[in-house]
Amino acid sequence: MTAFKLVLHPDCRIESLSAPAILGTLCDLGMLGEPFPVDGREHYLPGDAFLDHIVFLGCAPTIELAAPAHDVEAAARAGRFCHLFLHPVTPRPRARIRRNQLPRCPRCRSDIAADRLPPPADPLRESVCPHCGSTAALADLNWRQAGGHARIYLDIFGIYAGEAVPGDGLLDALSRTTAGRWSFFYIED
Repeated sequence: MTAFKLVLHPDCRIESLSAPAILGTLCDLGMLGEPFPVDGREHYLPGDAFLDHIVFLGCAPTIELAAPAHDVEAAARAGRFCHLFLHPVTPRPRARIRRNQLPRCPRCRSDIAADRLPPPADPLRESVCPHCGSTAALADLNWRQAGGHARIYLDIFGIYAGEAVPGDGLLDALSRTTAGRWSFFYIED
């Protein structure tokens, strides 16, 4: 089963990442509420200041901030309510990309076909644009908020593409914690 998510991530070139430090920053900001298990991993309900750091767009977005009374794990997996999960830090960057969404060349803005992207086992290799011939690392492609390339990801479940964005204060606090820029994208996985 797939779930809609707003995903935040730091630049893939950041060498030193600490999940406990990132969780500490999220706690200090009031982003994290009570933890609960999903498949043996710790997820978090939105904290008291969650809505201070996530900006909802449009007239009347519908978002469920409370967990259901029953079958919490199943509802969490399906993204039926808003909650957060910080993935563990990986030794090498990994790409996460929305299905059927191709990145664009940063030079000519043409789509880069999937067969021109580096394989997942070699994410630091550069891709070659078939239109202009320029090369770019995965992190430098224009993912159009449909993918990213990082060693750690923060998933915010229950948010559809374009429904909300992280506030500047949240991105700035995370950037200070990791000494590098953070970005976001939307995915269903």
